[in-house]
Amino acid sequence: MTSTDKKKQKRTIGHYPCNIPGCTKAFSRADHLQRHKLNHNPKTVYKCDWAGCGREFVRKDLKTRHMTRHTLRREKDEDTRPDDSARDSDYSTQGRVLLVPNTPSFPSLKIPHSIDHADDGSKEPNQDIMHWLFSAGVVSTSYFQDTNPYSFFGEFDVAHSPMAILDDLFDMNVVFVHQQNQTYVDAEMLRELTALVPGLAAIPGFTLPNVEQFLQNYWSCFHVQYPILHRPSLDTKVCPRVLLLALVMVGASFISCNARYNIPEAKVVAQAIAEPLRWMIFASRDFHPPAQAWVIQSLLLLEVYEKLCATRTLHERGHLHHATTIQLLKRSPISLRNIASTNFGDTLSEQELRKTEMWKAWIDAESMKRCAFMAFYIDNTHATLFDHQVTLFAHQMHLSLPCDEALWESTDFQSFDKEKKLLTAQAPHFLVALRKLLNRKCVVTGAFGKKILLAGLQSVAYQMVQRDLQVSFFGWDDLKDTWRETITLAFDVWVTDMCGSCLFTLPATVVPGDQGIAYYSPASTFCKTLDYHISQIYIRIDSYEYTIYAGVPWRMCIEAESDSHEHRAVEKKMKDWAALANARVAVMHAYFILWETFLSPHDDPATETTALTYSPDEDPFLGAYAIANAMLVVWGYNFALKGPENKTLAHWWAEHHVAPEIVAYEEDGHAYLRRIRAALYAQTDIMVHTRESTLTGYQFYHAVVKCSAGLLLIGDKHHVAGLCRLVSESLARGTWELICEHSKVIKHCGTRSLGSKRVKCSDMYATGEGLHNEFQANAIRS
Repeated sequence: MTSTDKKKQKRTIGHYPCNIPGCTKAFSRADHLQRHKLNHNPKTVYKCDWAGCGREFVRKDLKTRHMTRHTLRREKDEDTRPDDSARDSDYSTQGRVLLVPNTPSFPSLKIPHSIDHADDGSKEPNQDIMHWLFSAGVVSTSYFQDTNPYSFFGEFDVAHSPMAILDDLFDMNVVFVHQQNQTYVDAEMLRELTALVPGLAAIPGFTLPNVEQFLQNYWSCFHVQYPILHRPSLDTKVCPRVLLLALVMVGASFISCNARYNIPEAKVVAQAIAEPLRWMIFASRDFHPPAQAWVIQSLLLLEVYEKLCATRTLHERGHLHHATTIQLLKRSPISLRNIASTNFGDTLSEQELRKTEMWKAWIDAESMKRCAFMAFYIDNTHATLFDHQVTLFAHQMHLSLPCDEALWESTDFQSFDKEKKLLTAQAPHFLVALRKLLNRKCVVTGAFGKKILLAGLQSVAYQMVQRDLQVSFFGWDDLKDTWRETITLAFDVWVTDMCGSCLFTLPATVVPGDQGIAYYSPASTFCKTLDYHISQIYIRIDSYEYTIYAGVPWRMCIEAESDSHEHRAVEKKMKDWAALANARVAVMHAYFILWETFLSPHDDPATETTALTYSPDEDPFLGAYAIANAMLVVWGYNFALKGPENKTLAHWWAEHHVAPEIVAYEEDGHAYLRRIRAALYAQTDIMVHTRESTLTGYQFYHAVVKCSAGLLLIGDKHHVAGLCRLVSESLARGTWELICEHSKVIKHCGTRSLGSKRVKCSDMYATGEGLHNEFQANAIRS
């Protein structure tokens, strides 16, 4: 037989499992199995002798390939390394202040010759953004220097970027309007607003003093978290009236957060504005690409209200039109080309005009950049909360992070010397900062920048989850990488090393918040980073599964009937998931949310006697949705493992005639949370719910893993009916329709823990005009 014939001879095909105890891998070819076994019992270990590396390999050819990559990477970095004068913050000036178009939600997959992908360096290099983000080592700028064929905005050179003209800008002082002009309203302006929304005239609370208070509340409650408008330069006298309506709407919707104000009809005012506002924006002559900043700002403020603070109808409307805002942003340049290239002449008046126009151009460009990041933040955080599809991914954000908040909020630029101005204006490129964070390195940025980086981690996590779903669908499970640990560590570095603690207020707001808002007080121990905990849950379980399991009547066209095929499949998934170590980590983060809502910190001397209350309308962080999801995760995990805590409502008569409110449950909600926390501390000697964290991100990661293992040793974790009642009644205090829906399904979970056999929460959703009237009535009562 010739050598050619040997090559043509087929290899033996079959199912070859690894027989090493504890290993579950299997292969389609015998030679792949033999190669895999070298990982368990290597004959020779080949160590990389590259300085600072030290990786080990079980095959010499793998080490050789690995060394080749070191050499190529060094050569590439030398070719692309910028001059010493260049900084990371200058990446935004490399013709890259733009969004790039949508790409598939998962990295490209290259099927190797073997599906054995042990961590031995045998993977083929995959030149995409995900590999660049996850890779460690010197940060190469080549990704940003290459021409991107998908640019929506076109290229512009360094001289025309937002940061490029700051050196000239800071030679020009500028005087902004007096602060009262940011909340100023007169009778004529009130008539203009009423002409746009005639229904406002019939609401007693829509008065001149109240509208001013709504505007004040916007700045003191919402703007301190999401500074997408430039407050020092905003003048309500000349502000587009549609944008002014959006500011009034948001300020009114958050009025219950501020103890300084008592306006019963505020939420009715917000609802009256929200219903026609979207159509007014769409009908505007400025609603076209390239869009002006006020159009994007109005759409973003409206979407926040629609999705989080209003009715089910508006929530769905906001989600449907979210893509419109994204498309408008993608077709709107963030550039200073027109202003920076204009010749203003040498006369004094023209120089003054140049100063004013240059500042306006920089503010507009920075505002648009902040709008792009706000859209990105909404897109990704709402995907984790509501299981929406992500439409704007991290690799599309070719922007530097927002400038320093002290510069953005300053009304007196003469107080900055020029060197300090330039220093505070510099901001790292978003993708460079995100890559550093994925490699467990802190990034210096403001409160808004930290939110954006968290959304970036969520975006990467979403793409990796989608990739895993794809490879599972095609039966390529061995292609799954250990990305989850990398993402988890990055999340933990973000919350501990960058924010300090889940309970710190200052990292959550760009400036100290209004002292009338209790949640902004330094004494507040409420969690300020709920998105962090929800993200940790999201990468371990799909919200679709635990909400259907809880009894949500429908979700994505799936009916939650107990005898349906879909529900039985979800039930099996939940029971399989509850037995996993990853499930316990997710449940730990759900417990964190509940501890940080209803208990004072573990290191508080009065923690055993303090029982905190929660009202959604008073929460400026809009944490009610995260709290509801956390409760459903805790209930689903414990119910899947142990079932109901008793069978009081198991009999059909009791289920139909006994009110759940009068049924005795095994344990009070606050007592249950204290018991679980104390038991974990007794087992692990780790106090994780503290006001100030002394742990690094890496230490916190291992502390959570250790505590999650301790959950196995705690008895009666399924006694959650009292906790369901506590959370349900707390959420029922809110006037937002979606939160009332969550309250109902959590109450329903409590009845199932008391033995009820009803799977579906039939009264979760309500339809018709009656619900809208009830929403308004609740808003007035609040």
